Amino acid sequence: MNLLTYVMHLVGSGAFAYYSAAQIRDSKTRPNILAGFQLAESGSVPFLTALSERAAAEGDTWLAQKLKQHASDETRHGQIFAHGLKPSMAKLARAKT
Repeated sequence: MNLLTYVMHLVGSGAFAYYSAAQIRDSKTRPNILAGFQLAESGSVPFLTALSERAAAEGDTWLAQKLKQHASDETRHGQIFAHGLKPSMAKLARAKT
């Protein structure tokens, strides 16, 4: 990776991190951001589970175990984002009434 590519990567990553942090800090956009994170994390679980079952059927126990653990982690991450979403949604409901 040359210097220009590295600098462009650094600038792009920093800009995205700043934008994401601003969206999470804003109480109006926080529920949508957290809901998107929760959906992304939980949405991959059926796919990872199917891959794990396929790996087990093909006899690759190491890969099946790793995929099963990854699916478990994704489920836990989805629950964390859902838990973080509850106060935001309650606050938004109070603001509408």
